[in-house]
Amino acid sequence: MPTEIAGPVLLTTEEAAKYIDVPASTLVGWRSNGRADGGPVPEPTPVSKRRMRYQQVDLDAYLVAVKEWARANKAKSSSQTR
Repeated sequence: MPTEIAGPVLLTTEEAAKYIDVPASTLVGWRSNGRADGGPVPEPTPVSKRRMRYQQVDLDAYLVAVKEWARANKAKSSSQTR
């Protein structure tokens, strides 16, 4: 019996936005322009010429990266106010 190997979990923009708790329009804007504050942005995976999906593992990595980024910026701003 062959072993089944599951592929990555792919989410639509709307599903990904809900997963990371931002509006879908924000995720679309980040995809086009990046973040105004210079923070990390989740990278989409192209599945066709016109369709993008987000891998759940990439969104999980994004959530970790954004927490680390926020922590580093908080430490940086508190050291500058001393």
